[in-house]
Amino acid sequence: MAYSIGSSKDDCYPGTTVLVNKLDLRDQAALDQAEKISVTLRTAELGLRTYTEPFNFDFYRMLHRELFQD
Repeated sequence: MAYSIGSSKDDCYPGTTVLVNKLDLRDQAALDQAEKISVTLRTAELGLRTYTEPFNFDFYRMLHRELFQD
């Protein structure tokens, strides 16, 4: 997902609007693809678990943390 911020921001690689990331991917399309793969794999892992806790705000925060942890 491209961001509409100036490329001079400290959170982006120089000369780009690609956020600095753990994979050091500087191409937005490559970063988008890596994120899709990561979230898809984590979604599959979450689907294999059995949940006993109530589906409340804390549960959904846990799901978000698991899916987007990196």
